[in-house]
Amino acid sequence: MKFQNVKGQVWVETVIYTLIGLAIIGIILAIATPRINEYRDKVVLDQGLDILNRIDTTINDIKTIPGNSRQLEIRIKKGKLIIDSENNKIIYQLDGSRSIYSEPNQEIQVGDINVLTETNGDINVLMTLSYTNLDIQYQDKEQYQELQPGSQPYNLVVKNQGDNDSGNVIINFQ
Repeated sequence: MKFQNVKGQVWVETVIYTLIGLAIIGIILAIATPRINEYRDKVVLDQGLDILNRIDTTINDIKTIPGNSRQLEIRIKKGKLIIDSENNKIIYQLDGSRSIYSEPNQEIQVGDINVLTETNGDINVLMTLSYTNLDIQYQDKEQYQELQPGSQPYNLVVKNQGDNDSGNVIINFQ
């Protein structure tokens, strides 16, 4: 009879220790998961900044010689890339970010890129390249085009199409 009680006690202790271990793992995950998600969004924002820097470098490489073009491969994992031809801007936007990239509601300059972190309940980060001396177009038109995240990269051709009537260089994305 004594052996049966000891065996039962060992099983009860095993179950209790297992539950304690699972509870500790749950607490650690509950604490670590928000930090991991915040870090992931910071990496995504850094990639967005890299995309805009690559676009800016490509534009600067081709803007001096009419007819010059470059192919640009862009992979968007999260967020969206906006080509705003009407305002001659290229914008990377991440809505619902878990990372605050800059001081909230204060625009900062990172190289040629303006970064604004908006906090209106959700955290939205806008990274903007503005061109005052260029005429940005998308597929030969002044239009607003959003490139959404996807598993396949976008293959854009960036081309210098010469000067417009105002003397600004036309940069066309196709």
